[in-house]
Amino acid sequence: MRITRYVLCFALVCLTLISSVWAVPAEIASSGGGLRTGTIARMARTAVKVAPEVTQEEAAQRLSYLGLLSGSGWRDGKIDFDLSRDITKLEAMVMAARMLGVETEILEDGATHPFSDVPEWGDPYVGYFWERGLFGTTEAKYFAPSESVSTADFLKYMFYALGFDADGSDYSLALTEQSGMQAKICTELKDTITRGDAVMMMFRTLNAQMAESKQLLSQHLLEREELSYQDVQFLLWETDAKKANAYIEKSGYTTEKILPDGKYTIVLSGTDRCLNVAVDGGRSDYEGVGVTVWKRTGDVSQKFRTVRTEKGTYRLYSCASNAGFNRVLGIGYYGTAGLYCTNSTYAGEYYIRYSDTGDGSWYLISAADSTKVLGSANHRNGASVTLSALGEEKQSQLWAFEFDGVVNTEGYEYALYPSETLCVTQGAYGNYSHQRQNALDITTTNRSVYAPFTGKIVRIDRGYSRYNTVWLQSCDKVVYADGSVDYMTVVFMHDNNVSDLSVGQIVGQGEYFYDMGVAGGATGSHVHIACIRGKYSSKMALTGSGDVYVQDAFFLPKDVTVYASNGLNWVTMN
Repeated sequence: MRITRYVLCFALVCLTLISSVWAVPAEIASSGGGLRTGTIARMARTAVKVAPEVTQEEAAQRLSYLGLLSGSGWRDGKIDFDLSRDITKLEAMVMAARMLGVETEILEDGATHPFSDVPEWGDPYVGYFWERGLFGTTEAKYFAPSESVSTADFLKYMFYALGFDADGSDYSLALTEQSGMQAKICTELKDTITRGDAVMMMFRTLNAQMAESKQLLSQHLLEREELSYQDVQFLLWETDAKKANAYIEKSGYTTEKILPDGKYTIVLSGTDRCLNVAVDGGRSDYEGVGVTVWKRTGDVSQKFRTVRTEKGTYRLYSCASNAGFNRVLGIGYYGTAGLYCTNSTYAGEYYIRYSDTGDGSWYLISAADSTKVLGSANHRNGASVTLSALGEEKQSQLWAFEFDGVVNTEGYEYALYPSETLCVTQGAYGNYSHQRQNALDITTTNRSVYAPFTGKIVRIDRGYSRYNTVWLQSCDKVVYADGSVDYMTVVFMHDNNVSDLSVGQIVGQGEYFYDMGVAGGATGSHVHIACIRGKYSSKMALTGSGDVYVQDAFFLPKDVTVYASNGLNWVTMN
């Protein structure tokens, strides 16, 4: 949470452009008590008192300036807030913590919880709300942090921030929806909301009246010095977009560059050396295997997948760890870099900060100690990577992140054919088993299938009789071979063993994750592939049929060896 902004100079205060809006709006000038437990009757009187007309993007930008929202990338010179993506349960909880102004307290206290599937960085957030009864009396073992959230679920957090008891003891989720609509915190009810929907509800809640009080939540946060007056005046209360933009410009706000999630080769700036896993093959999955700098070879052991958390830190997953053990870059007992399981005490999280040196380089700053950065004392093959003091001259500390995905000028990935070889054994609506299926059967020379885009595994139908089917949805919109841009969901069938995969797992573009096989009684080892336009829906039946021809969905890279194209017209690209 940003506590205060730099004090604006006297000249800024005197600007005619903004002098007319220093006062708190008259309708909210009086203030009452602090947080109190509410009732249904009091909820009915809650309302948004100040309602600037802003778009989702504008609201997200303002919340970001206030320290209440993190982005998920950087595109076209500004933060990409990923507003069209479904918000997850854990993200919703982090946003609620910031709305309450308790994020610092949460991170210091480190409350515990009974769930076994929460990532380490999310533990204190889930623990905080668990101890306050926000989950009721559930004895469930799993929290499901990547699950989607409904309007009612998110409103529960918003009303809790407004001072109402949100454990369900004095109102139901249905009443929460009713009250949210009446208060104009939300404008429609959805079973699944996006980050953009959540941003608008956050923005309105900050301008809503609290429980048993005429005070707005934003006023309450001002009193606690969680926000500065000038920021709130112009970023939350100002209804004139021109005046708000003038304040932003005069205040000297800058747009932080955020490294997008994806697969990268991480090069030590000014050298031909990059981060490298010290061993390859199955041994790269060992706990504590070393990470050094090495001359670039293009091997998978020199590629890492970055994943940004909502609190702004990154985890760097080794792409050489294909067995599903989720090894991340960390610092071991002797102070040198290595790969560790995500729940290891040595697993690392980093802030990746743009260096502004003009060469496109970044610092890898330890989240545990912001004075320490990752670097190497020399550039020899096998040289150790360690943490050292920021700015220490003995150690090179700047890194170039070279994105390994294939993207267009707007930053959207091209959906790529997922194998090193093209050998189609049965086409769409074929005579053998595809009479009613828009799908392809393919074989690969190395048995491996690679992710056509950076995607999330959203469903797994495990079991021989269910073909070990895996559903992969793109994390962002992708470019189709027919030229359109949209989300894509791809169905893969017949892998003999998918025990190494899990729902919610992120797979980087080009990352090996699936194998051809015979699960389900297939005639000959192969992979069945079907492409569906848009995000995954539970209404998609297990039919193995898509609504987009595979050749209209995937581009065919020119380095793919063609054995049998089945007479299809593929769009090739370098």
